[in-house]
Amino acid sequence: MAEFTSRTLVRCPLGQAARRLSQYFRANGNADGDVVRLELGFDVTRLMHADARLRPNRNVVATVTPIQHAGNVDPEYHITWADAGGGPYPVFVGRLSVEPDEDYRTFFLRLTGDYVAPFGLAGALFDAVLGRRLAKTTIATLLLHIAGDIEHQFDTDERSKRRPASAAVIAPPAPLN
Repeated sequence: MAEFTSRTLVRCPLGQAARRLSQYFRANGNADGDVVRLELGFDVTRLMHADARLRPNRNVVATVTPIQHAGNVDPEYHITWADAGGGPYPVFVGRLSVEPDEDYRTFFLRLTGDYVAPFGLAGALFDAVLGRRLAKTTIATLLLHIAGDIEHQFDTDERSKRRPASAAVIAPPAPLN
């Protein structure tokens, strides 16, 4: 078992974190009530420097469930992932949370958790050679994807607020009788 912690800066006000994360999960996941399943494409060939014909890309399914805490305004989620096809891939169990930054115009997405490499002792060898890099890359990919989407949506919303209102169409005056 290996523990990871990673965080990514998100250029969006902290006060919007909960709403923006909720929007992200609704837009990008297959929602079943409060549970969201995200498919993450992961290119194993880039990490292994191998010919794409020899090593297939992997699809990882992340399952995200909100964690409710009384009085906690910062969103927090339980997150797990495993190979979409059920094949050998490290299984991750962790927590996705929001951390404030110094000025509240930005925040951090933090992902902390453990993963278990497949195949016992052989999995430990796999982990030493490649597994840790797979897990780190999957974590970084997920955080960057979420952060990028939130930042894009925030920027789009801010630009639309600054756009001048289109000139109102003025109806010609009514004829005088």
